[in-house]
This record gives sequence, C-alpha cells and structure tokens, in this order.
Amino acid sequence: MAAKTVNCGDILLGSRPQLCSKYICQLREDTVPDQKVEFSSVNEELREAYGATNYNVLGPPSFTLRIGVESLEIANLYRNCDVSTAAFLTACNPFSAPTPEHENELKQQQLEERLHELSVSFLQGMGEDTSGEWAGEPSLLALGISREAATRLGNDFRQNAIVWISADRIPELIFLR
Repeated sequence: MAAKTVNCGDILLGSRPQLCSKYICQLREDTVPDQKVEFSSVNEELREAYGATNYNVLGPPSFTLRIGVESLEIANLYRNCDVSTAAFLTACNPFSAPTPEHENELKQQQLEERLHELSVSFLQGMGEDTSGEWAGEPSLLALGISREAATRLGNDFRQNAIVWISADRIPELIFLR
C-alpha cells in the first residue's frame, strides 16, 4: 500500500538544531496501559544505540531527527501541515530481534494500514545505526498522531521504544517496556 501524500507546501529547512540533553532516553510512566513502568527492561546497550540512531525522514522534505536535538525541520513541517506532534514508528524487528525481510515488510505494511485507519498522514523514514553495526530499519514519521495512539501502535507491533516529538520539536525516546 502506498503512503499517503503529504502536501504541506514548500518547506524551508533551517540551520543546525540545538542540543537539549534532558530528552535523551526518557522513560514515561504512562506508556504501558494499566501498568506503571518504573524502569526499562531494555538493556543499556540497546538504549544507547537507540539514543545514537539517526532517524531519517525520507520526505519530501528529507531531514534527520536526533534524540534530544531540537529540529527546525520538524517545526517547519508542523507549521505547513497544521499539526503539533509526530512519532517516528516502525513495525520491523519486534523487540529488536532480527526478523526476515519479508516478515518486516508485511509488518510495516500493516503499520501503514493502521495509520490509514486512524487518518494519520505519514512520511517514509529509515532508522540508521550511526556505528553501522545494524542495517537500516524502515520507519514512518506519523504526523499529528497522539502520544497515546503512537505508544499503542508501538506496543501492538512489539517495539521496545518509539520516538515522540511533541510541540517543543525535540525528539525523545519513550521506552515501552
């Protein structure tokens, strides 16, 4: 199924974003329904890898999101698409377990279908390990999605974490387990 076309006008890309370290690898207490999460069961190596990942939006416009770094590009996208939130989501490699490519493609298609059902527009993306140790992971930037819906999708597709971008334009990791 093809991605929804996002017609948000011409987007002017800004200068280099500024670092805001308080958003690096936050754990939210409200991410697992009916359960208070006090710590993440995701191992430290994976948490660090998620924090160092380049979350590439393939656009248009094309840009990279970094955890804890304000994104002027997402601010422009928000303004032009009249939204104030987004989430960078994937359905690939549940719980970070390597999964055959055909299974990942099927799960990613199911994620696109769920976003269509929610009437959420999205752009294609790719999560890329900066060390080159892991292959890139197909992803989607869901525009205007609520945090609740994004975490529900992350849980439904058995993900360890999602990237949440609120109105402050600073991507943060929300660990789901």
